[in-house]
Order: sequence, then structure tokens, then C-alpha cells
Amino acid sequence: MNFMKLICENAVTEHSVTFYADYLCVSTKHLTRLTKETFKQTPHEMICKEIIYHALDMLDNHEISIRQISEELNFVDMASFSKFFKKQPFDYCFGFAVPQLDITEIEDIGHDSL
Repeated sequence: MNFMKLICENAVTEHSVTFYADYLCVSTKHLTRLTKETFKQTPHEMICKEIIYHALDMLDNHEISIRQISEELNFVDMASFSKFFKKQPFDYCFGFAVPQLDITEIEDIGHDSL
């Protein structure tokens, strides 16, 4: 199976590079080397970008709370999701500049809809 397709199908529930390496029957080191050569990114970066893609898509729906988004994206809790989201460099995520988001505003939206 194609690594990109595997990420698209599983990133929502599987965040670990080990999962993808095991599925493809290669070591994490080998998978990292291949993705760096092919895509100029690590597998972890690629997985994070797919998660962010899904998160931003869900954030467009103002009827879904941050808690629901974090649960759907398989994070332990809202704090874990928030920490993950804050760490992402949005300026390169989608090949164009995305303004830095104030996560407290996003959290406030989520709390309002709880």
C-alpha cells in the first residue's frame, strides 16, 4: 500500500510512525529515510500535516466543540490536542501562508459550544 494513502486513511486514529512502518513491514528508520528522500519530510511531519488538515476542516464547522474534535482525532484530551495544535508550523503546512491562530480563541469557541 502507498504510504500517502495509508496516512490519509489512518492519520485520524493512528499518530505513530511505528504503526505505519509496521504496516509497511519496514523499520521506522528506513521509512524516515525514504520519506526524507522522496518527500523532503519525515513521516512524523507528514502525519501531523494530515491531522492538522482534518482538524482545520472540523474547526470550520462551528457546531463541533474542541472536545469533540480532539476525541475524533484520537487525542487523550483537549489539552493534548491543544498542545499538538500549538506546536504546528502553519506557515508551511499547506504550501501557502496560513495566519498564526490564537489557540485560546479556538478553545473559547469550543467551551462556548460545550
